[in-house]
Amino acid sequence: MNRQRLLQLVTLMLYAGPLIAGLAGFGWAMTPAFIVIFVTWQIIMRPADWPRDPARWNESSVLTGAGLRVVLMVVLVAICFGAGRGLGGAVGYIPALPITIPVFLSLAAIPLARLLHNPNETGHMDTMLDDAVRRLKTFDKDVAFPSADAQHILNSTQLALRLLQPVQDLPADTPSETIGHHLRAIATQVDDARLREALVERAEGKAPSRPLLTALVMHTTDGALMGKLGTDTVDPAFAALPDDAGLLTLFATRAVAAVTGDDATRQALPSAALIEARLQRMTASAAEAPLRAMHGLSAGRTSPSL
Repeated sequence: MNRQRLLQLVTLMLYAGPLIAGLAGFGWAMTPAFIVIFVTWQIIMRPADWPRDPARWNESSVLTGAGLRVVLMVVLVAICFGAGRGLGGAVGYIPALPITIPVFLSLAAIPLARLLHNPNETGHMDTMLDDAVRRLKTFDKDVAFPSADAQHILNSTQLALRLLQPVQDLPADTPSETIGHHLRAIATQVDDARLREALVERAEGKAPSRPLLTALVMHTTDGALMGKLGTDTVDPAFAALPDDAGLLTLFATRAVAAVTGDDATRQALPSAALIEARLQRMTASAAEAPLRAMHGLSAGRTSPSL
C-alpha cells in the first residue's frame, strides 16, 4: 500500500471519531472536543494557512481565512456526529463504548498523518515545479536545471504534467521543430515513460492544444522510443488523438518511417484493430492512405483488406 493510500486511511480515522461518538449515543456536548482536534489537524497539516508571524494576523484576509476554516471544521464535525446519531437511531443499536475510543481515534490521526505527509516538503516541491516551468518557457539548448534538488521527483508524472504546460500554451501554428525542442528539454528532467503517461493524460484532458497533441504524436512515433518503451503506451496514445486528419497523417507517416527496415519496432505500432476502427471514421480523408500503410505494417501485411 502506497503512502497516499495510507494517508487517506488515516484521514478516515479523523472523521470516524465523531461518527462513532454519535453512533454510541454521546450527547452534542462532545462535539467541541472533536472541533479542537479537527482544527489542530488543519494547523499541523496546512501550516501555510496559519501564519506564525503575529503581525500577519492583523491582516483581514488571514483572519477571514482562518475563521472560514474553523467554521468548516465545525460543520464537518456536526455532519459526522449527526450522521452517527442518525445511523444509530435507524438501526436501533447503540454500542456501549467509552468516550476515549472515538476521541483517541481522531486524535491519533494527527501524528500518523504527519508521519506520512510533510507539508513543508510539498511546498518545496511546488516551488521547484514552478521554477522548472518558468525555465522551460524561456529555455534554450544549454538550459541548466536543478537536477540535484529535483532528484526525488525525477520519475514523477506530476512533474512531467507541470513541465508540459509551456507546450500546452504554445500557439496553434507552432512549428514541429519548436515542439521537439521542448520535448528534448523536458526529457532531460523526467523519465521517458513518465513523459509518455503525462502526454496521454494531457491529451485526454480538457481542451488539449494542437501543439500538445503534436507533441504526443512526435513522442509516440519516435523510433528510438518505440523500441525503448515497447507496446504498453502506444494504443492509449493513439486512442487519445482526435479524428483530426492532420494529426493522424503525421502519426501514421512518422510511424511507418520509424519501422521501415526495423521489423522489431513493428510491435510498437498501434494494434491493427485500433487502426481499423480509426480508418472506418477517416475514410475518404487525407489520413486514410497513411493509416492504411500503418495498418499494413501493424497487421504484418503489405496491403490490408478492409
